[in-house]
Amino acid sequence: MDQVQRLQRKALMEDLFYLLSGFDTSSTFLADNPPSISCTSYDLSCFLPFEFLIFKIREFYKVEPFDGFVQSYLKKLSGLKNKVESTEELFVSLQEEFQLFRDLDRIYNVALKNPSDFPFSANRKNLADVSIDVLRGFQSQETAEIMSCINRWINQADPTALVEVRIPEEFTTSHWKDMFKIKAINLGRCSWRA
Repeated sequence: MDQVQRLQRKALMEDLFYLLSGFDTSSTFLADNPPSISCTSYDLSCFLPFEFLIFKIREFYKVEPFDGFVQSYLKKLSGLKNKVESTEELFVSLQEEFQLFRDLDRIYNVALKNPSDFPFSANRKNLADVSIDVLRGFQSQETAEIMSCINRWINQADPTALVEVRIPEEFTTSHWKDMFKIKAINLGRCSWRA
């Protein structure tokens, strides 16, 4: 790859990172009516795989309950900026965010766009479906965190924040069963209780 191609690729990646962060550049921007990506300097096909994230980040900036998710996405994106060198590599690196934003979009469409004061009343079935989808996404992350704590306890005898060691005053027949309990914890997004 010659110097000109490298500079073009670098400029493309720079503009793509700006779009994924929710900002327009002089050569790439979102056009209105209908919303679409407009591009003056590059082949539009480079941006199409990221179209969902580009649109949703701008929409979710305005949704207060999603602030934590948006901030962690932007943090990850800024970390990837110096690490990835191709659109393919960036696309693979952002797969978790694609899934997360799909889940957030379902929640937004079902719960937050509902004009009623009590959003569960009209869309009970949809909300149940959304809850199941979101639960599956977060459950895999929480399971990994819980398994990490349990493995550290088993392999290194490090109780971590998850395992509570209680030494009973008197000896009982179920001494070992009662000695170790998994604490009720809050893993940031959902509470989990043993």
